[in-house]
Amino acid sequence: MMKKVIYLYRAFPEKIGGLTNNKHNGVYFRSGTNLVGLDLDTITHPCRSQIVQNYSLREFEVDQNKFELLIKTLPSLGARVTSVEVSPMNSDTSLKEDLDDAIYHQDIKTILLLICQFREQDVDIEAIEFFWQENRIKFTRLAELDLSANAPDISHVLNTLPIGILAGLVPDGDLNEE
Repeated sequence: MMKKVIYLYRAFPEKIGGLTNNKHNGVYFRSGTNLVGLDLDTITHPCRSQIVQNYSLREFEVDQNKFELLIKTLPSLGARVTSVEVSPMNSDTSLKEDLDDAIYHQDIKTILLLICQFREQDVDIEAIEFFWQENRIKFTRLAELDLSANAPDISHVLNTLPIGILAGLVPDGDLNEE
């Protein structure tokens, strides 16, 4: 399996045209949006910094509610949650054990209930990992996408519903919630 690490950014609409026209290797786009991904294997740090600066790319943080929305949506996509990483806790480590058990059993209702309990303790989701369409996808709170697949198609993955949810590009009302 190949692993790719992609940093995601938001571009200003007036700048994205220039970025798409320059055809940089390792730069990916979500169609019709301002979401831009930079492949860390292809674009080295100095070049990445230059692209970020020249095109005014902005880092963003995933809204915690979007992690929950994704967890609700994954079963309908035939996907499995494989891990939920939370920020360090000062208390009750049994909650994390319960969360791991719920993930193992794919008990979505319990996963969501436990996440609510974490949030009541000011504990955030730091990353979610899921398996979907032969891809292992990890998405962090700071919009880092780790993709493991036999032949990762980054452009395809950026244009999927799960990434759209996490990036805040799919309105909640567009999804059928149970």
